[in-house]
Amino acid sequence: MADIKDINNRLKNIVKIAGFDSVVLKTNVTASNIKALEATSLGELFNENISGVQGLTVNAGLSNIALLQNNLTGLEAQIIKDVSLSKSALQSITGATDTIEDGFLDLVFTAASAEGVKAAINVVATPTVGQMQTILTNIVPEQFSSQVSSIVGQDFAALTANLSVDLTAFNSAFTNLLNGKTGNILQDVLLQTDTSPISAIVALGVDPSIASDILLLLQTNKFDDAVATVSAIPGTILSLAQIETALLAVPTDISSQITSAGVRSSSLAVFDPTTNFNNWTGKNTPNSYFSLVATLEELMIELVNTSREITEVVFCGYEIDEDQSVTPQDIHEACIAAGLDGIAYHYVILPNGDMRRGRSLAVDGEYDTTHNQYSIIVVVPHKRNVGATVAQGRSIDLFLEAFWNLWPGGQCWDAEEIDVQSFPVGVNIDNYRSNYRKQNFGNAGRSYSTTQLISAAKGNL
Repeated sequence: MADIKDINNRLKNIVKIAGFDSVVLKTNVTASNIKALEATSLGELFNENISGVQGLTVNAGLSNIALLQNNLTGLEAQIIKDVSLSKSALQSITGATDTIEDGFLDLVFTAASAEGVKAAINVVATPTVGQMQTILTNIVPEQFSSQVSSIVGQDFAALTANLSVDLTAFNSAFTNLLNGKTGNILQDVLLQTDTSPISAIVALGVDPSIASDILLLLQTNKFDDAVATVSAIPGTILSLAQIETALLAVPTDISSQITSAGVRSSSLAVFDPTTNFNNWTGKNTPNSYFSLVATLEELMIELVNTSREITEVVFCGYEIDEDQSVTPQDIHEACIAAGLDGIAYHYVILPNGDMRRGRSLAVDGEYDTTHNQYSIIVVVPHKRNVGATVAQGRSIDLFLEAFWNLWPGGQCWDAEEIDVQSFPVGVNIDNYRSNYRKQNFGNAGRSYSTTQLISAAKGNL
């Protein structure tokens, strides 16, 4: 069965990798640009003239009407019509003896919005981008002035078309990452974390490529069709009764495929984030110190309350034998035996996924002289040539979620990247960086203070 935690982690990673944050940003920008196109500063005063656009209505909102004048900023030379060739004819027709002056002969009414003014100006002139920007900067309210450069060359159709492209790209990426089989998003996520429904169908001799089709038939109450499809498989030796019995056992109800594991409780009666800062006594630290971190919230409270300056987290591996179990107390004693002042690591992620407290966060790690000062050190014990467990991988993801929520620009290292150990972490730390779209700006040779890391991010290593 699939665990709710697995489902949440999988969905979160898929959404991240598919670029949901980017789509949200682009959607917000597009929505704001559309508001700018609809906006206007005209309508406050009757017959107000802004950059050669005269408002003819007051406080009418989107129904504001405007009239182009002959003093459109920067466009006077284009809109004042030369009538020199027609002057004598006009004088004969009108009988006027006074000089007939050149003038603006077009009568153009328009909506007073930025989009309306833009369209109207293009009727009477061919403005440059700069000229149009100047006029629209004055036309739109001040809160939209920074968006003028974006809306000069785009209209509603262009903005919505671009947004449609972005949404289509996200949907395509999401669908590919989901590896959709049934068309039901939740069911497809479940199948990524628990393949038992598909495996049960394949066990009947069904080709894996069509097993999801059988599952879909079962989920849509087409049981007879599913039985007929399986029984028609060439070479099947199962009777109809056996096929029916096997298919009835396939879990099709989504709720029946999800298990809700018991909620862990903290090993501290009432969690006090200062407790572990005060009880660390190096080699003499009692076993009760190495308590369980039960929730993301508890971890974040502990991290945010540390008195040390933190800029990075370093993950390192710890070798255990095939039949060996390990506790933080075991690692604590091993570190003392190696001449250290107690456990060298701030957190221990055990094979069952439990995250246990190690060295106090208030104290520098005692792991590597070049990375102790600004680091949180997390150790992941696992067997040689086996790698970390899935549960450990989930806890690493949980830790990084807390870490990057508090320190968005923080660095994340695999101990092998900083050349201080030969035993691997057991997971690909670079994959986590990619999933969270993070990168290390400092080099691996040392730990950086916040000021130094900011400078490194600007290219000053």
